[in-house]
Amino acid sequence: KISLFFDLDIIRAATNNFSDANKLGEGGYGPVYKVK
Repeated sequence: KISLFFDLDIIRAATNNFSDANKLGEGGYGPVYKVK
């Protein structure tokens, strides 16, 4: 298995700070966001 780690600042930038406009829905582990 491959494990990927991402810096929180990179994730915040990619999701526009977890904006509701980028939220696709809810998954088994929590919210799912689209990224730019």
